[in-house]
Amino acid sequence: MAAHLRKRPCRFCRRWFLPDARQGEQQYACSAPECQARRQAANQRAWVEREPGYFRARGEKHRLYREAHPDAKRNWRAAHPE
Repeated sequence: MAAHLRKRPCRFCRRWFLPDARQGEQQYACSAPECQARRQAANQRAWVEREPGYFRARGEKHRLYREAHPDAKRNWRAAHPE
């Protein structure tokens, strides 16, 4: 049974749009490319705020790997010339 969806204003441009039936009440941005770009940027900012040490922890892990395997990049590039 499909739920009856109502038009709602886009969070970014404030124009009214009809949400996709598969997304329902979760969709808050219209399909305009500018609004989708702003939605994606906002989601990425929110993710980084929720995971504050993610990139710092990965950097240390990568540094240790590069120290343990100093020729890894050179070997990979030689095996994949394209």
